[in-house]
Amino acid sequence: MRFLLDDSAADPVVLQFALDHDRVLLTVDTDFGTLLAHSGDVVPSVVLFRGDVTRRPAGQASLLLANLEQLEPNLVAGALVVIGDDRVRVRRLPII
Repeated sequence: MRFLLDDSAADPVVLQFALDHDRVLLTVDTDFGTLLAHSGDVVPSVVLFRGDVTRRPAGQASLLLANLEQLEPNLVAGALVVIGDDRVRVRRLPII
C-alpha cells in the first residue's frame, strides 16, 4: 500500500501522517527532531540523515540497510536515529 502526501505539507502534518499510519519517517530535515522533542511522544520514529553520503537517496538506502538489523528494535519502540557519514546515534523517545 502506498501513502502519499502533498510536497507542500507542513512538517507537523507529515509527522502526524507517520503517526497515524504507523510509519517511520526518513528525512534530512532537522526540524522533525525538534518537533519530536517538543511533542513528548514516543512515536513515530524518525531517521535523520546527515552528511555528504546521505544527501543522495542511494547513499541513504545503503546506510539504512547496513544498520537496519541493529536499529530495528529502537525504531519499533520509538526513537530518533541520526545516520551520518561515519556514525549512527540513537535517542529513544520521548526526548526530554
